[in-house]
Amino acid sequence: MHPILFRIPLWGDRHFDIATYGVMMALGTLVGVLVAWRLGKRDGVPSEVVMDVSFWGVLSGIAGAKAWYLIQYWHTYQDRWELLGAIRSGLVWYGGALGGMAGIIGCLLYKRVKVFKVLDICAPAGILGLSFGRIGCFFNGCCFGRVTDSALGVRLSDMSPAFSHQLARGIVRAAATATEPVYPAQLFSTAGTLAVFGALLVLRRWRRFYGEQLAWLFILYPAVRFTVEFYRGDQARGFGGLSGAQVFSIISFVVALAALIWLRKARPAGLAVEATSAEQ
Repeated sequence: MHPILFRIPLWGDRHFDIATYGVMMALGTLVGVLVAWRLGKRDGVPSEVVMDVSFWGVLSGIAGAKAWYLIQYWHTYQDRWELLGAIRSGLVWYGGALGGMAGIIGCLLYKRVKVFKVLDICAPAGILGLSFGRIGCFFNGCCFGRVTDSALGVRLSDMSPAFSHQLARGIVRAAATATEPVYPAQLFSTAGTLAVFGALLVLRRWRRFYGEQLAWLFILYPAVRFTVEFYRGDQARGFGGLSGAQVFSIISFVVALAALIWLRKARPAGLAVEATSAEQ
């Protein structure tokens, strides 16, 4: 755990902290935009369109991720001001994905550009960016795993959310300097999202309709998220033993699978992949 990457000294005893999580998020955004630009070039999407949707997608994605965090954890905070303080760093991927898509779609409708054509280049870029974010979560100590006695277990410092979580449940004592070993659930997520990114690039070779990449994203990632949730220790499970993220993963998986089946059967001419986007 290394939440502060480095500190910039200021006047007196003051300093400005550069958070590792923020740096990883920024790197993920930059790499995601570069991937979207590259895929857009293959699909004949102008660079200025990629830059515009990247800006609005990131902006609305952050807003959506924070709004989802506020809704998801509203009932867990008795002090609402404390919740509003926590929202500064709180982000939820599904909220970010929906918010980002809303911003991108709004931008594309305004520019009168084919929506699903551009969403297909955003899908791999977005999931790659998430892999960087999960590494940031590991360094920050959030999104932590449940206690384990396996060789995979890691200990997080007494400054981590995991320590506070275990202290409140009597798992560790206040005098301890680290948590009991927990699964590195954040790194499990990183591995899973990288696998989804690779799978999307492979599946592009057999793409026939715009929207397929988006559908595959919401089929593959929910499968990863559903599995990783079993290793997380920070999620409430009030839905028949499942977390809220797992319930939404099931809904997302079913809807995306139905959309993919519809694309394959209906073969809408307006969504057919153009010759300019054929893979090299």
